[in-house]
Amino acid sequence: MKFILNMKDFKYIFLVVFLIFFLIFLFSCKSNGQNIIVQEVVVTATPINIPNKTFIEPTNTSTPINIPKKTFIEPTNTATPINIPNKTFVKPTITATPLKIERAKISERNLREISVSEDDLKLSFNVPATWNKEKNKPNEISYFGKEGNIFIKKIIYQEEINSSEEFYDFAENETWKINPSEFTKTITQYGEYKDISTIKITGSLGIAQRENIFFSVSNNYTILIALTWNPDYLSEYDLIFDRLLESLEFMEISNPSTHNLIVNTPTVSPTPENKSTFQFYEFYDSGIDISLNVPVEWDQIKDSSSLFFRHNHGNFRIENFPESNNSLYIFSQSYLGASNLKEYTENSFEILPDKLISEGYHIRPYKRFVFFVNGKGQNSVIIFSCNPDFIQEYLSIFDEIQNSIKSDFGK
Repeated sequence: MKFILNMKDFKYIFLVVFLIFFLIFLFSCKSNGQNIIVQEVVVTATPINIPNKTFIEPTNTSTPINIPKKTFIEPTNTATPINIPNKTFVKPTITATPLKIERAKISERNLREISVSEDDLKLSFNVPATWNKEKNKPNEISYFGKEGNIFIKKIIYQEEINSSEEFYDFAENETWKINPSEFTKTITQYGEYKDISTIKITGSLGIAQRENIFFSVSNNYTILIALTWNPDYLSEYDLIFDRLLESLEFMEISNPSTHNLIVNTPTVSPTPENKSTFQFYEFYDSGIDISLNVPVEWDQIKDSSSLFFRHNHGNFRIENFPESNNSLYIFSQSYLGASNLKEYTENSFEILPDKLISEGYHIRPYKRFVFFVNGKGQNSVIIFSCNPDFIQEYLSIFDEIQNSIKSDFGK
């Protein structure tokens, strides 16, 4: 009997034989009690190419694996900065102190000046040649440097000013008009320039320093020179401003001063109200040849007819009457009977060997009039005045001034 096997039948026979041998092999391994690793073979038409890779089966063990030639560094959380060789860590510092910037010093070369003549201001002066000029309004002019400036203005009075008190009040009021609201006044000082009475009001504008100097050149107007500078450049601008003020020339002067002031060493006197000391200095007026003690803290103002000293709540004024030929008593009664004192109420009148003293109230303020003959043989009067709410503070001061009056006439 002849069997003819084709290719298809051969494949089936081969598969059956393969399965029989596989089952025999499987049961034989199980009977021996051994664990057999079976590797599944995947038959594919295209073989998978796995390039040089090694599969390592993970092992669960409590013993750490020692990997040679590798060091594991555990990160450390610490506040100590890491020291990196050849590098320096500089911690930034915050400070309120401004940086010191070197600046050019003022010298004769860079302080080269030019002479300026302003006809509308009736004034000539010198300014640094490098400063910028600005003139936007009549009767005003400004010059600007890098760290300071000068403002000059001719201010015409609405009414004539004929006394030191009026000039003082005008300067105080005008200062607040021309300066911004942030201006802070520190002191008001009386001065004199080439026989012209001046008032200098010093203060600050923010960090800048400011001086307003009023020159009483006429009964109809005043010249204001306002100096402003950065305080860091004080030494430089002191020189500039001093040279400018020294160069001032007024083309028109109709209100010259007749007083020559000599200030001596301060003396100390007690004040009864607080039992402490109060400083005075000896003031000499060569115009009427008298001397008297004046509190150091009081401001001084003078014009051609009177001399005025002022404090917070009190003041006194010295007036001279060279044309008066009357006796001191007749002169005093004529003075007190003037129309401007018609509301004065006299409480006492005292006659001393060298003085006549009247005390009372002018409406509300306290008044004291001290009449005497000055060193030139002329009739003079000192008028003391204060707010009655502070009368106990000022009475002892007025007594000290009154008792210190010295006049050598007739001696």
